[in-house]
Amino acid sequence: FPVTIYYGEGFDIELNNTVDVYVYDKEEVDGKLIFRGYISSYSPTLEDENSYLNVVIKGIVATSANRIFRTSNGATTINYLSQDPSNILKDIITKFRDNDLGELFWTADSIEMTNTTVSYEFTNVTYKEALDNFIS
Repeated sequence: FPVTIYYGEGFDIELNNTVDVYVYDKEEVDGKLIFRGYISSYSPTLEDENSYLNVVIKGIVATSANRIFRTSNGATTINYLSQDPSNILKDIITKFRDNDLGELFWTADSIEMTNTTVSYEFTNVTYKEALDNFIS
């Protein structure tokens, strides 16, 4: 007889569900978030008499390599004329978060102003390709 094994598919285990990994110890009694990712694929596996669910979790940043950098109205050509690179970087991160639900954030202290100006035109590039221009 075939046996159906329920792994929580469609509830606990579902594509694109967010996965948070916390560490708990005497210094972090309430837990400290050390990784956030999403379920990119899963498959049930049967080996001998053992069965399990193989779950592939990718980091949120991995999404940036698979999504096209775009404005809220879907435009994929974006121009930045004579702007501080720091402001461009902030805008790319903000668009990723707002348009594609990417959980990347910046704060006033996390990105320093360069006090220089640059101009860029991005056409049909991924968020990662756009970000790579500013992160070294």
